[in-house]
Amino acid sequence: MSELRFGLIPACVLPFLIRRIGLSKAHHMTLMTQPISDKQAQAWGLVDACEADSDNLLRKYLLHLGRLSKQSIDRYKTHMNSLSDILTASKPQALATNRAVFFDRGNLQKIARYVETGKLPWE
Repeated sequence: MSELRFGLIPACVLPFLIRRIGLSKAHHMTLMTQPISDKQAQAWGLVDACEADSDNLLRKYLLHLGRLSKQSIDRYKTHMNSLSDILTASKPQALATNRAVFFDRGNLQKIARYVETGKLPWE
């Protein structure tokens, strides 16, 4: 979550992250802007599984999911989304926040400088 390093805010992803790992850990990840290990991601509940052979793990999951009815999955997702409206409720605020930071002249200049020169915003 390196957005803050560039003057941006991960406003659109935060509701998903908060729902997945909780407010405190999402806050930590956002402010620290540091990568976390696969073990830490699994311990925090950010990932469901990790194996050395990720292709095999993905294959197993896709095989299993392929046996489920698309209609059942759709109904399940609709039901789950109805249990908590944080994603729907936070969308207007997230979009407004992103508009503000993406059109901030200082942010745009720092990002352009990074693209052109490779010089990071805090340098």
